[in-house]
Amino acid sequence: MRELICLLAMLVQVFAEVPSESERQVILDCHTKLREEVTPTATNMQLLSYSTKLEELAVEALERYNGNSIQHDPKYTNSGAIYFTKDKTLQYSDLCNVRPAAYYSYTDRCESDCYNYNQMVHAASTLVGCVKGVANNSEEPDVPLNIIVCIYEPDTLRLTAPPYESGPTCSKCPEGHECYRNQCRMILPPSTNESSTETSAATPTSKMLALISLLHVTIFLLYQVN
Repeated sequence: MRELICLLAMLVQVFAEVPSESERQVILDCHTKLREEVTPTATNMQLLSYSTKLEELAVEALERYNGNSIQHDPKYTNSGAIYFTKDKTLQYSDLCNVRPAAYYSYTDRCESDCYNYNQMVHAASTLVGCVKGVANNSEEPDVPLNIIVCIYEPDTLRLTAPPYESGPTCSKCPEGHECYRNQCRMILPPSTNESSTETSAATPTSKMLALISLLHVTIFLLYQVN
């Protein structure tokens, strides 16, 4: 029976649960709120966007949990990762529960484990992708480990410095960015509706001219008949 349970756990590990569109938004909302509320405030905190490419890398990272490390895999060279684990079924909204707590003092060291927090508020990251599933528990092989894996870019698997630069909020956003919820958001060019507006405005005029021309022709024909 023990061997069967272990085998089932290994099989379950392969099938990561990819988030739905609404769950992807939950993932972004959790990160946005956490990055928005950093203390001290950040000068250069980027606003994250969701990446299905990184989601695919997260699937692979989950499948390799407790197996081959992703650390030396070239696909993850420019990536950071978190492994959020619990002994119960996880929801993507659980990412909102990651908190700095009192032990975090804006350094690369913590009195307790704050790696996930540091990674989630790493200012340089602009993309994130996550999956959840069940992995083998190396400490208790009979007990599957519920896990959420998130991959970030650009980033690093080994953070050796504070995750962001402290100072006035958004004071060092790159050119072409605006401050949104205490984060640097790229300014998108305004959508141009001039051509469609001109077309819609011209259409009634064209119809009116056509009607006038038709009226002239009708009057001319009636005149010829009489």
